[in-house]
Amino acid sequence: LDHDHELIQDLLGVFMDEYTRLLAELNQAVEAGQSPRRPAHGIKGMCRDVGATELAAWAASLEHGDGEIQALTQKLNDALPSLQAEISQQLSETRV
Repeated sequence: LDHDHELIQDLLGVFMDEYTRLLAELNQAVEAGQSPRRPAHGIKGMCRDVGATELAAWAASLEHGDGEIQALTQKLNDALPSLQAEISQQLSETRV
């Protein structure tokens, strides 16, 4: 991946799109009093894939019902702006 800038851009773009989509699903589930397991599982896997281990740990706690649902959901929401900034920086650094 080191030299395939286009692939890196594509992967980071897909990650950001999917994280945002799954985060919206997670928020809807929590607001509706439903289980956050499915969207949390997706977030956990994606975050592990890109090395976002802290986010993956929060999502894993949600998936397994460990911890306070509202607090963990808020942490994942609060991480979005810095995640977007980091992805944008990575994308600009990989442009040819």
